Amino acid sequence: MHGRRFAARLAPAAALLAVSCATALAATAAGPRTVTRSEASALAAALGLRHSDVPTLVQQPNPQTAEVRRLDAQASACAGAVPPSRAYVDRQSPAFVSGGQPTVAVASSIEIMPSAALVARDFRAVERPRALPCLAAELATQLRSSLPSGDRLGAGVTTRLAAIAVGARDSFAVRIAFPVGVPSGRTRSTVMLYFDEVGFAWGQAEVSFEVQSTGVRPPHSLEKRLAAVLVARARATLG
Repeated sequence: MHGRRFAARLAPAAALLAVSCATALAATAAGPRTVTRSEASALAAALGLRHSDVPTLVQQPNPQTAEVRRLDAQASACAGAVPPSRAYVDRQSPAFVSGGQPTVAVASSIEIMPSAALVARDFRAVERPRALPCLAAELATQLRSSLPSGDRLGAGVTTRLAAIAVGARDSFAVRIAFPVGVPSGRTRSTVMLYFDEVGFAWGQAEVSFEVQSTGVRPPHSLEKRLAAVLVARARATLG
């Protein structure tokens, strides 16, 4: 189970750290090649999103900090998933962010596990009822630390969405939505923050991407297109 995060300026006067839902994926049917530890890094780099996939968005750095990794491990333990330290490699793409309003930001993350059995264990974890509260708590922790003084983070609402990774035997899609109270003169307005996580399994690979948006739900057409791009890339890279 794996957290994916990318930073973007999304709400008015707020730099919000986008935390991916910790994700879990199951093994696909026979077909994908076996990946060794020495191959994992190069293959993970080949699987993720690229700027050419979203050319109208602006590429931004998306570092994995020690705090991000700590919270990722904490959420994985909460949900009963495989510790992130077991992965051969854990690689995330840069963030790709829109320049206008409403703001949309996208990033992908790839984990290569030592076996498809561990991937299947992760997928079972994300299907459990306790998984989404664990993910929402992780995301809320990150958001609270990044919101400007005066902004108030409300309780997150989690929803399981219809899977859109066509062609992968096992996939998932989840949404976590947070209301944020933002000062506006003597009053306070509410801005909704949405975090959609879409993922699928391909042999030893756990492939996911997050679409974050402010004020409106993430575009379903964009999510379907990115899912199709990553499924095709997994098939071409891993067999």
